[in-house]
Amino acid sequence: METIEEALNNPAINTGLPMSSVIQIAERAFKAGVEFAQQWIPVNGEELDVGMDVLVKDIDDNLSVFEHIDEYDILTIKKYWEYWRPIEYK
Repeated sequence: METIEEALNNPAINTGLPMSSVIQIAERAFKAGVEFAQQWIPVNGEELDVGMDVLVKDIDDNLSVFEHIDEYDILTIKKYWEYWRPIEYK
């Protein structure tokens, strides 16, 4: 395994930019990824699938969890909730 110093000198990752610029780019990319992962999907947007675990939110920001949803849960979510996003256990 190479050291941090060796990795910094690796031509495959050496951009020629000052380290402060590389750090700023990495921070912006990380924040963009976090924001994307935290996006709420409108219930009339992307389709829910049977078997999913989802977090749902209404217009007043009340939250609830539905685990292993079925067709009835999907109808309930579409009727009473505004947004959803998948729960992915890692």
